[in-house]
Amino acid sequence: MFGVLIAIAIASTDAPSISVRIDTKFAREVLEEVCSGQTIDEHAIRASGPAQIMVDHFHQFRADFTMDAYVAARKSAAQCITPAPDIFRFGEVIERRTDLELELDAIESQESEIASQIEAMLSAYTPDGVTHDGAAMLMLATPSCGGWSKGADFFVDVPCLNGDSAGMTYLIAHETYHAVQASFMPSVAADAAPAAEIFADIIREGSASVVADFSALESDGAYTRLSQRILTTNERRMAANYDLFNMAFFYLDRARNADRADQIRTIGLSGLFDGPFYAVGSAMFRAIDAAFGREPLLCLMTTSPEQFFLAYEKAAEATDSPALGEDVLKSARRLSTKQSRAKAAECLSAGQAE
Repeated sequence: MFGVLIAIAIASTDAPSISVRIDTKFAREVLEEVCSGQTIDEHAIRASGPAQIMVDHFHQFRADFTMDAYVAARKSAAQCITPAPDIFRFGEVIERRTDLELELDAIESQESEIASQIEAMLSAYTPDGVTHDGAAMLMLATPSCGGWSKGADFFVDVPCLNGDSAGMTYLIAHETYHAVQASFMPSVAADAAPAAEIFADIIREGSASVVADFSALESDGAYTRLSQRILTTNERRMAANYDLFNMAFFYLDRARNADRADQIRTIGLSGLFDGPFYAVGSAMFRAIDAAFGREPLLCLMTTSPEQFFLAYEKAAEATDSPALGEDVLKSARRLSTKQSRAKAAECLSAGQAE
């Protein structure tokens, strides 16, 4: 399986084909209903693909996120009544409906430009021969201030962005890149060691953070400012982030706690502590790109994940980047096999042949 993926990355002469559509239809439908006083078409809501996907996604986290509750909330909002409890956050839509209409107008006027920008950002970090056709579905009144994915599509909550269209573009690029990654990065087996899962998570998040690099964005939007604050924080503490990463693997290797991998993800790969391992992954991604080149970098992403970390050990020396700790490297070497080493060597030799 890995060999097929690498062959695509190395041998294909076809440029990546990336297509991203900006879809505002569902958001418009919801907004036109709010405070309209009209009778709601319950059957149409229940048959709506975006509504079904949203409810199914959030129902796994809370039992009260049901289609019945959502239909009831839509009915209340149509009468300009904030549902109680307001678990789908219709109150904000009711309060800001005029502003949200203007925001959707602005997004729709730039749909093609936004889509083209996202496609260019993704294509720069996608192996030749890979195709992606997906949509960015804009949503109103969702349970979470953020977004979620389903297959090739990303669903983004518009009210959370407060008119920050530039920040929205980068958010969509980051999340859509995860769908693109699924086209060329191997999935980690269900019975794989926790270290392999964490390695893969860091590659995915670190690379997506480089694809949508908020530090290069000039915008005073709220979402952009938040993202740039997180980048600045992590840059300031980068040495400590690497130390934390190594300590996490010391703990992973020795603790008998069955939840230790989840604890590491919570600390390093969530917003709770500003994602220090996103920053480590981004730094590794840039160092490998600088040391070996773009083609070997993308090829390494198609290999078993520990090989990316072993390649970084060499890239760190070449680029004067922070070194990985021995506990991280020990975990990577333990996962490494003769087959995965051979595939990684193919990737790196492609760069040397240029």
